[in-house]
Amino acid sequence: MTTKTLSVLSYNFGLLSYQLAGLKIWEPAPHVEERYDGVAEALEEIDPDVVLGQEIFRAKHCHGLEARRAGRYDISRYDGRHCLQLNSGLIVLSKEPIMASRFFPFRDGPLDERFFFRKGALAVLIDSKEFGRIGLVNFHATVGGLFRHSGAKAAERYRARQIEQVVTIAARLSISADCVLVGGDLNAGPQTSPRNYWQFWDHGFIDTFNEVEHGDEPRITWDPNNSLNVRGPHRECPPQRCDHVFLHASSRRAYRIIESKVVLNEECVALPNRKWVTVSDHYGLLTKLQRVTGPA
Repeated sequence: MTTKTLSVLSYNFGLLSYQLAGLKIWEPAPHVEERYDGVAEALEEIDPDVVLGQEIFRAKHCHGLEARRAGRYDISRYDGRHCLQLNSGLIVLSKEPIMASRFFPFRDGPLDERFFFRKGALAVLIDSKEFGRIGLVNFHATVGGLFRHSGAKAAERYRARQIEQVVTIAARLSISADCVLVGGDLNAGPQTSPRNYWQFWDHGFIDTFNEVEHGDEPRITWDPNNSLNVRGPHRECPPQRCDHVFLHASSRRAYRIIESKVVLNEECVALPNRKWVTVSDHYGLLTKLQRVTGPA
């Protein structure tokens, strides 16, 4: 029996900065430019095989990341938008060749959020001699709009319809893939809006984080006490694990979850005022899979 491993990082970069005519209108997590400088170093430290990234909107940030990671990753992103909208903010980086990529805009969401963002899911198919064909769906579900708490019933209803669309995309991708993974910022989890979280289980997906022991390791990916969040628009939200990597149960015969943990939760970016902050207002979730071939 031979074994191979594949590491997948789901990470909300938190680089949202809405600007109009050069003026900063909205920046929910501060110090965007300083934190962007720490992104490449953070990826260097983790060195994942695949990155499912959210909230990297600006062209200069995407191009800068592409330039610094040139030769190491195939990169897929969707830059389409309308009028004053920001793009999807989604990006996939893969050390293995990306065979196909397609963006699916969400059909439903709060009107105010849809005005400012091109929300949706980015599906890719990667091909590897070692790991087989891997289908991945990277998504960022609604937080509920500008004026709703993420746990509000209306926000949960919007998310529920977005999740159904993500699951449908994953099902279509599974026709061409040996293994299907769905990951991203759900804005829900076992601690908050659990109905949205359990929708994935209802469709045969497994939360990779729950499949391994954690002991005293961190268990949340968003913390209201993080210095980037204490004055932010979601400071009243409870601490939670809202960033996920789900594996479809049908893939477990050939792929085993060997690790899934919270990463990038340390203050490693120095600010001019000599204070330190994390790279993002979210922490990352790193999952490692082992491919098993040959007789059990």
